[in-house]
Amino acid sequence: MTDGVPRVSSSTVDIEELQRTIRLLRESGGERQRFTRGDAMFHQSLAQATRNRLLVETMRSVARQLAPLRDMLLRDATDVDRMVDVHTRQLHAIRNREHVDLGVVIDEHFRMLEDRFAEWLGQTWNALFGYGRLRPAPPFEPAWQKLARLPGDYRARAG
Repeated sequence: MTDGVPRVSSSTVDIEELQRTIRLLRESGGERQRFTRGDAMFHQSLAQATRNRLLVETMRSVARQLAPLRDMLLRDATDVDRMVDVHTRQLHAIRNREHVDLGVVIDEHFRMLEDRFAEWLGQTWNALFGYGRLRPAPPFEPAWQKLARLPGDYRARAG
């Protein structure tokens, strides 16, 4: 791990699998189920490329909990284009072993998720995640609990 970014293998097989999942995203045509499946496959393939069994298992668990949020990412075709762009830049950084660039793209990717989550809650990014923001004193409701309370139609599509 360098600069908080796990080392990712760039074997030919790993690169081809990541390219395939990006192609699936691009070809989803904005169809929600195909899009979310392609996105989940990209992240699982990325975790597997680290050759870190703990990270792979953790990613599976996190993916299940984040499924409703992943579903929120898709509003229209521009969202598909944005996700394809982010994943393509991640792949480029992995292929070229540009770990600093990979960290920047990963931060951007998380910001996309955070923006959509804040929007869904009727909040601003700054209110929820902004720098200098006072962290709530316990007891507080973690984000994963908020995700668990999403409307039933989000949970149904996530499963």
